[in-house]
Amino acid sequence: TMEREQTGETTNDVNHRKIVEEGVKLGGYAPAGYSWSDKLNDDGTVQMSKRKGTPIKGKLVPNENASAVRDAFQARADGASWGKVAALLTERGVPNHKGGPWSRVGAKQLISNRTYLGELHHGGVEKVDEQTGEAYVTLKHENLHAHHPLIGRALWSAANSRTRRQPGRSGSEGPLLGSIIKCASCGGAMSQDYTVASGRKYRVYRCK
Repeated sequence: TMEREQTGETTNDVNHRKIVEEGVKLGGYAPAGYSWSDKLNDDGTVQMSKRKGTPIKGKLVPNENASAVRDAFQARADGASWGKVAALLTERGVPNHKGGPWSRVGAKQLISNRTYLGELHHGGVEKVDEQTGEAYVTLKHENLHAHHPLIGRALWSAANSRTRRQPGRSGSEGPLLGSIIKCASCGGAMSQDYTVASGRKYRVYRCK
């Protein structure tokens, strides 16, 4: 039933919860300033994927771009526009997930990403059942101490408090869950969208 889908753990839910509890990011790409470490066996050897024959991804670890990402947060907290934050990241040679220059939207996604606090979040996303057309929210798994944080909570809050203060815009017009639901892959804020199933329109949230 729909109730079981909302509250009961499926096999995938159990596997996802265990992976998040281990501090391993599920899917997607490593956020700017981080790289994947290799997952190790108990004897210290690298775990290899039986299907792909490649090392299995472990926890996120800071890389050579970590200081530039910290500077981007500080710049935003000090009043820099999204365009200036994007320019800073591009000029410092920080690649985005597509390998190109940073945009204002990309800079905003980076600043809102809670992964930089050392957190991992998976699930908690509103979806629509393809058979019944009913909306439901997937089970949410989180680990607030999954890996080494790049910034402190005070700086993250300072940078994001400017994000929420938008003169001339009414807060009542924003998406209902936009400040709560985060992307399972990158941890960034989700944007409101709509989908149609069985002739009915449903609100959904997608990664920006």
